[in-house]
Amino acid sequence: MIFTIKKKSKRFKLCPICETKSGYRAKFCKECKADLQDVEVQGEKGDFVVTKRKTLKNKFARHIIHWLEEFDNLTEEYQDNSEFRFFPALQVVFESSYFNFSSPKPMTVQNFDHILQRLDPSITPSFFRYFATEEYLTLGYLPHELRSW
Repeated sequence: MIFTIKKKSKRFKLCPICETKSGYRAKFCKECKADLQDVEVQGEKGDFVVTKRKTLKNKFARHIIHWLEEFDNLTEEYQDNSEFRFFPALQVVFESSYFNFSSPKPMTVQNFDHILQRLDPSITPSFFRYFATEEYLTLGYLPHELRSW
């Protein structure tokens, strides 16, 4: 599987003395402690495109393939679906919701939280961030077992 994704570019400051890369907000070089306040930030400020290659043995590949199949089913009725987002915005109107595939913005964390709350009210996005929840769920553990941990 080949994915093309947009990423934020890495900005940095290059030390004029030892030529070490430091963070773009750095005031001093992390190696020689030289003053970097007047050094110009290098790197692009916008987004850039990266290609990632994953084999089908990757533990998340089957989930992505499943979502691609669902994505194709959901977007087949649209004429020009080549520019739709892989993770579309979720539009919530009162108690109903739908994916807005032509939205210029991706899904928000709040909408992701809304989806989780409908699946299981006790799960929050931080549940996924701080624990290896995805891995445990794929191994067969149940949500109530993970909450008890």
